[in-house]
Amino acid sequence: MSQLLPHAWRLRALAVVTLLAGVVLAGGPAPALAGNSGCGEVAVVFARGSGQGLAQRESAVFLRALSGRLGDDVSATAYELGSASYGGARYPAVGVGVDSGDAFANLLDAGAFWTGNEGHRYRASVAAGVTELRAYLAQRVRTCPTERLVLGGYSQGAQVVGDALAGLGRDLRDRVAFVGLFGDPKLSLPEGRGIFPVGCRGKSLSPWRRGTASCYTDNGILDARSPYVPADVATRTGSWCDRDDPICNSNLADFVHSTHGRYAQPGRAVEQAALEAAGAVRSALGERGESIDVAANPAAPAGPTPSPAPTPPPAAGTPAAGGDRPAASGPVPSVTGSPSSTPPTGGPVTTLVLDEYWTQPRSAVTFAVAGPPDATYHWDFDGDGTVDRTTDRPTVDHSYPEPFTGRVRVGVDAADGAELLASAAVHVDRVGLGRRLPSGPTGVTVRAAYGADGAIVRWTPGADAGRVDAWRVHDAEGRLLAHVPGSARQADLAALPDRTTALTVEAVNEFGRSAPAVAVPRGAGSSRFTAVPAGQRAAGRRPNRVVPVARAADAEPELATGLVVAAGALLAATAGTLVTLALRTRPAGRHRRSRSF
Repeated sequence: MSQLLPHAWRLRALAVVTLLAGVVLAGGPAPALAGNSGCGEVAVVFARGSGQGLAQRESAVFLRALSGRLGDDVSATAYELGSASYGGARYPAVGVGVDSGDAFANLLDAGAFWTGNEGHRYRASVAAGVTELRAYLAQRVRTCPTERLVLGGYSQGAQVVGDALAGLGRDLRDRVAFVGLFGDPKLSLPEGRGIFPVGCRGKSLSPWRRGTASCYTDNGILDARSPYVPADVATRTGSWCDRDDPICNSNLADFVHSTHGRYAQPGRAVEQAALEAAGAVRSALGERGESIDVAANPAAPAGPTPSPAPTPPPAAGTPAAGGDRPAASGPVPSVTGSPSSTPPTGGPVTTLVLDEYWTQPRSAVTFAVAGPPDATYHWDFDGDGTVDRTTDRPTVDHSYPEPFTGRVRVGVDAADGAELLASAAVHVDRVGLGRRLPSGPTGVTVRAAYGADGAIVRWTPGADAGRVDAWRVHDAEGRLLAHVPGSARQADLAALPDRTTALTVEAVNEFGRSAPAVAVPRGAGSSRFTAVPAGQRAAGRRPNRVVPVARAADAEPELATGLVVAAGALLAATAGTLVTLALRTRPAGRHRRSRSF
């Protein structure tokens, strides 16, 4: 087995690590952190999560798993961000309490431009990581111009890697074989937006989508990075986000039962990423990579099962390649409980790419299975135990003629004789997520505070707000200024990035967000806050989501009084102008000579 020399990535080794630029993968039971002894065929770089030390959990598992798959015949180097200084920066991975009881206060601070030490420390930590990663890769490529690159990052480290990609030159990005991200706070899944998200119909799924995040997840807790990754590396990127991970799902309620710390468990996301990375390296190296192990992982334990990218589905209404055979006779075995089923033998598992689908009557939904190749798929669209269609491809389109709530079930006959089962919830109605989205706040005001650059924003929940898990405050540029729990009724903004801006507040829950409401200026010194002009889109927000301008009835008393005074002055001025014009105009007499022009 290939590994990092000269010693393992063990915590007890950290005290004697020299923290040099890189390490080499060679023989032994586990990866190691040591001085770089030269160039290899593959260079692996990993960025750890908030508050983690070097060689902990996700980084250790990723490097160990990938090392084992590369084997003895492929030489590779590995570097963990923060091991040394490059470009004048060294990634500190500052803690924000993700895995502790202070997660709310510290993590939310991390997402706000206005915060004190915690927020500034987090942003500075990310910036240092981005600088170090770009500088390290630039130097590495100059020193070892034929090496292929594999990048990985967890939590804050995922943000670092994602933010760094756009600043790398195209020639350098062309050397990247694979990027693996886990629990990214800047996740972007645009297919999860709207009342009927296209992602909930199994369509237009982002190529980097991995894990068990709901079909209506659209961004991470620190808002979406857009574009999420450069287009030229989109198909070489996997971003794992599991349901109940509040960091990449942006749902504060998930902190109670967070899955954010489970990606490195056996058979889950980190090992899945090592498998994908090994396959990408094998393809990049050609004949030199034929010895790389790309066998599927053993069955994952019960619970959320990360899913590989689905095979692109055929266009709606188009039969799948290979033909859609008539429905086979006989029942489909009933599937209950978890969307995926593990055979008693502990063999391979299968799962639908999504565990929940939402669509309208007569609107096609694409079901896709992440399962073994060379299999036969028996589809039971209404869960009544009867096969409705059989295909030899893992994707199928289906339309429900009437509203329906139930489960779609699929039985898979694998080439090796294994019989696999999977199911997912299906919701077919005419309202979609409309009844589940929160309504926006009312009475939103902003008052100057905390000196020349600060403000206090206050709001009241709507009369029919529904479930609100959090409130978000943005500026006119779409920058996230505050992300506070649903119980909050104000946000204290100590230092705005732009003193003269419009501020908006929106309600957020698991299913999405409300339309943003503009904060009305109130009190002395607040005139520098402006309203967004009617019809203008708030930068960085959802497409076609217009920011409403506050009605006069919603204005504060002093603002309303000012509007009345201004209107009166305008009317008086207009009347005076009309009187003046009337006096200056002479009536045309009958003896007046007309003038020709």
